[in-house]
Amino acid sequence: MAERLKGKVALVTGAGSGIGRAVALLFAREGAGVVAGDINAQSNAETVHTIEEHGGRAFAVSLNVTIAQEVEASRASSGIPATQPTPPRKLLVST
Repeated sequence: MAERLKGKVALVTGAGSGIGRAVALLFAREGAGVVAGDINAQSNAETVHTIEEHGGRAFAVSLNVTIAQEVEASRASSGIPATQPTPPRKLLVST
């Protein structure tokens, strides 16, 4: 594990499957804490479980990216500021 993302938090939408899951797993392998967002709670929980099984840090949030309030709530729960005047320590990935 290269840990190029150590100390960062990544909010990954679509983390329950496909590209989103692959991104969440990769970011976790690289040391990021992952906020896994997906509309499908079961597949999202599986992604989080896989990350934790391999020693990573993650938690799942229910997220429908077509609902702005859910996206904002997920961003806020991840600790990612709405504006970042300093270099970002957090990542937002939408798949």
